[in-house]
Amino acid sequence: MALSSAAPPGLFVAAVAGGAIGAGVRAVPNRKSAAALVGQIPGAACWAWGAGTSPAVLARDLSALRVALGEDCRAVVGWFPEARVSEAPFAGELGAELVGADVGALVAAALAARPGTVHRLPGLAWDGEAEALLRMSGFASDWAGPVQRSGRPPDSRPGSDWLVGKGHDTFAPMGPWIVQKEFYGDPMKRLRQTLTVDGKVMQEAGAADMIHSIYELIEYGSSIITLYPGDVVNNGTSGGTGMGQAYRGAERFLKPGEKMTASIEGIGSITMNVVAEPSPSPGTGSRLPPVSTYRKQ
Repeated sequence: MALSSAAPPGLFVAAVAGGAIGAGVRAVPNRKSAAALVGQIPGAACWAWGAGTSPAVLARDLSALRVALGEDCRAVVGWFPEARVSEAPFAGELGAELVGADVGALVAAALAARPGTVHRLPGLAWDGEAEALLRMSGFASDWAGPVQRSGRPPDSRPGSDWLVGKGHDTFAPMGPWIVQKEFYGDPMKRLRQTLTVDGKVMQEAGAADMIHSIYELIEYGSSIITLYPGDVVNNGTSGGTGMGQAYRGAERFLKPGEKMTASIEGIGSITMNVVAEPSPSPGTGSRLPPVSTYRKQ
């Protein structure tokens, strides 16, 4: 793909910083990239994309560069409505000259950014889903507390205590791999997960079955707390939990000696053995007397 000097003005430009750039590494886009290299100095480089480039393509290209540069890579992306290239090299070739844009501030922002982060300049009017797509770095199979284990007094509060029930040691194993999104594809179309107990399927669903997309979840979560590279966003679980009755007509809880296997298509599987623990000592956790026996009425 090539940037055309005859195309109307307007380019997406990303300044990408990394210690390896210029120190034996040339940050030249590969042949599959839609970007062109429009400048490079020791420690930083600038890529440009045409005005019609989708956020998904930018995310793919930047993710590939991060893989090449490692965790030190960081990027700042901006929209420059008057920018254009005076030459039109193909992606993967040198020679593009950027005109109509001063990218000095963009490069300075990239050099000052935290490793592993991607930022956008004000004026880059993407919706939240597009920005979430740009920020995504990979996917992994995850159990966020596959067993509900109580650690609270009886009748202490209505419902279950998720923090206590899902926060014990050994809970939330993840794996077996983290797969970069450029190698996995669109999770909303491909990602399908299953959970078996002793070989019998208990849960099976795809990402497309969720009410909100993965991108919407990242967008919403990042509006409440700051998300950093490496953070894990647990999306809950699909139907078929032990307490649910819709699939099997009755509740079905784990028993010692059973084997659980969680799988995601295209990523792999992780297996855990169910092991019983001794009951807690009297007067602790779920062995405490009911709250109603000492709560003031």
